Amino acid sequence: MGLTGTCQIIGQIMPVQTVDTVNCEGTVTFTWCKSNDRCGRPLYHQQVWTIQPPADIMFPQNVPRYSNHKLFPDSSGWCFTLGYLQQWRASRSLLDYWFSYSTTRTDSYDKCGGQLEYLWEKTDSCGRYISYSQVLFVNPAPEAVWIDPPQDETLPCGQTVPAGYSPPLFYSNGAPTGSFCEISGSK
Repeated sequence: MGLTGTCQIIGQIMPVQTVDTVNCEGTVTFTWCKSNDRCGRPLYHQQVWTIQPPADIMFPQNVPRYSNHKLFPDSSGWCFTLGYLQQWRASRSLLDYWFSYSTTRTDSYDKCGGQLEYLWEKTDSCGRYISYSQVLFVNPAPEAVWIDPPQDETLPCGQTVPAGYSPPLFYSNGAPTGSFCEISGSK
């Protein structure tokens, strides 16, 4: 070092880069090599950069998870309690906002109950897969009851039931008319 004149050997060599990575981890190697300096001695140096895998893909910790909740009919005729739905929609919106996940919804419910399932799936740029599923159980609508059913009657000896007596009998589960959970009619 610090040599001058004919004793000084100076120059510049550009490295050769070798990339050996799979699924976001591996090595990048830089190799500087000159066959010989002016005095016939080889020049060689190698630098290895180790690329560690990124942190595991995961859902954010602050997203509320409302799995396996039961949804009950209420007096408004909805077959879901709005409090649960608002929390559920909020958690779903946060997941969709924070990440671009593929979302699949499977509905298998009707007035008699069933379930609603959401499945979020994501494969990151490193080829790693993550999924989260949320199942909401839907309870059946309230059971229908007869409305003002006729009471038993006693007829005196010699009388019979009037001819053609067959009054309609109405039933309802109390849900508002036209709502999803309404069960009503006559027989």
